Amino acid sequence: MRAKLIKLTLIFSIMIASLLMVVMPAYAATSVDYNGTLGVDTVSAWFNGCTAAYEDMNFHAQPFYVDADGSYTLETIAATGMPVVAHDTHIALYTPSFNAGDYTENCIAHNDDTNGFFPEINRTLSANVQYYLVTLHAYSGSAPGATFTNRIAGAGNITLGLLPVPTTAPTVNVIPSDGRLNSRLGDIDAVIYPGRDGKGDTAMHVYCVNQLSAEGFIAMVITQDDLPENPVSENTLLLQSDTCEGTVEFYALAAGGQYAYQVNVGPGIEGTVHEYLFNDINGEDLVMRTFNLYELGD
Repeated sequence: MRAKLIKLTLIFSIMIASLLMVVMPAYAATSVDYNGTLGVDTVSAWFNGCTAAYEDMNFHAQPFYVDADGSYTLETIAATGMPVVAHDTHIALYTPSFNAGDYTENCIAHNDDTNGFFPEINRTLSANVQYYLVTLHAYSGSAPGATFTNRIAGAGNITLGLLPVPTTAPTVNVIPSDGRLNSRLGDIDAVIYPGRDGKGDTAMHVYCVNQLSAEGFIAMVITQDDLPENPVSENTLLLQSDTCEGTVEFYALAAGGQYAYQVNVGPGIEGTVHEYLFNDINGEDLVMRTFNLYELGD
């Protein structure tokens, strides 16, 4: 009788354990820590809940993305060199870009203090979307150089940095609605998109197009850092790429003309060259001129 009771007890225990294994879900979570330093650049103003509250705050903007939809925690776990140690350290979450000149643009979450010290944001994030976690100290005129450690943790893998540039451009036989800057302006040979660099500043992305597959591949990324500090006195080649069928070149044009910059694409097999002229890398005033090298002088 005692042996039978022990056996029944063992069976019951196994059943309970099996039931617990069924009803208790398993969660896959990852965590990434990174260190940062408040830079010498400042945001135009800071905020309390994404609204203006302070001015001229040194900041650090960290781009990142995740590979799975779900709940994530973003927090500061250490800070040094800031007044009152970690108190009044702020973090804010932006998507899809961060603009230091407009602190409210694309701000989706903000926190000052959690439990009186390090800030924490709990947020549902989407896979393959560009996010920026911005960190700063909420005292006007605080000196740059303060350091901190942030942690991002959640349901999926976290990657620090910018989303990879697409390896293909949309098919060019269809009228595009994808935001390209040169719609119907030579986009059978090259496609130009607005974009962002690692600091969240405006950039221009130039793709070349494979004529057989109608697929595109990146040829050049033009950032604010590539622009000359002062107007140039003569046309100056700043960047060049030979990855396309023809060369892609970026020039600063001599001061005094109608346009400040030019991108050349070509010549292709048939000798066609596209010249794209504009005044800033937003490309909003972009125009195109086309000529054929083989026909020059006819």
